Amino acid sequence: MQGWIYKCEQCFELDAIVESKRVKIAAKDLARRALVSHQSLMKNLAMGVWPSSESYNTANLARFGVGPFDEPFVGLVKLKEVGSVAQYQEKFDALINRVDLSVNQAISCFLSGMCEEI
Repeated sequence: MQGWIYKCEQCFELDAIVESKRVKIAAKDLARRALVSHQSLMKNLAMGVWPSSESYNTANLARFGVGPFDEPFVGLVKLKEVGSVAQYQEKFDALINRVDLSVNQAISCFLSGMCEEI
């Protein structure tokens, strides 16, 4: 979900989409569970009133993404290389994008999770 939100925000910025149109544009291509969730959210709002993109993103993250016990920093610290380096780096990248660390801290986290042989 966070990746989808990020991509939408990049497109909105690139195309200079005004706030009042962002949710409408993002919702036009929804399918399956996301479409049902969107319909449910819109049904519970005042008739004809679209939510802000911020409140829409918050509702979607609550439904599909970040939960109250989701803590990416803890996952980052606990992450260990058990498969290939490429697999480890993919998991690391998914977590590091969700925390605010300096470059040196990120490098330390990355190296501390790698196998000693490397």
